[in-house]
Amino acid sequence: MSKITKKVLFSEVDAELNMNMSGLINSMQDCINNQTEEIDRGSAFLKSHNRAWFTVSWNIEVKRLPKLSEEITVKTWAYGFSVVTGERNVIITDTDGNDIVCADSHWGYMDVESQRPAKITDEDVEGYVIGEKYPMEKVSRKIKLPENFDYVEDIWVRKEDLDFNNHMSNGRYIINAYEYIPEGKVKRIRVDYKKQCKYKDERQVYINHTDNEYIIKFTGKEDGEDRAVVLFEIE
Repeated sequence: MSKITKKVLFSEVDAELNMNMSGLINSMQDCINNQTEEIDRGSAFLKSHNRAWFTVSWNIEVKRLPKLSEEITVKTWAYGFSVVTGERNVIITDTDGNDIVCADSHWGYMDVESQRPAKITDEDVEGYVIGEKYPMEKVSRKIKLPENFDYVEDIWVRKEDLDFNNHMSNGRYIINAYEYIPEGKVKRIRVDYKKQCKYKDERQVYINHTDNEYIIKFTGKEDGEDRAVVLFEIE
């Protein structure tokens, strides 16, 4: 397990002084990346081996959001590896020991040059201590799509959206999608990643919603192929 204890900063909160979506997603990603660096399986190792981890899906349960200046602990651990995939949990805990945000994520290991799945070797996962899977409500990694969506607008991948692989960061899809839902408490976020985006790629945004569920779909404008689907359950 790897953990980061921090206080919620002013730049990470919204108008209600709750941690905003960028702060939430970045805190979880920072904790994940911190673990890979701690065990020397981070950016330097991946680049030297022409490898990368790409997110397949997220399932995030939000019980409550931390407030400005609140101290939180972000924890992560891997709970399984298969031939070409890995699975990990990320948990945010308050000072009373309550798990206030819980996440399950699935990742694919890729050969950067061939852009194909790469077999995970013992060297690739050396240093990881496999933990128990955190108990969460079981949901499908795939988001079932409704028949009809409403077109919203076209958007582009910006420089600040890119990660160290020069692809759009997985967290930016969530942050982008959050722009299209109404005010309300987010209870769950699910993401189903389809295809990578690069700098200046143009995407079309589509939305479908019921009273408490919003599905945002990002589709490539040129090829019409889905890039990612983000689902929000709200109160």
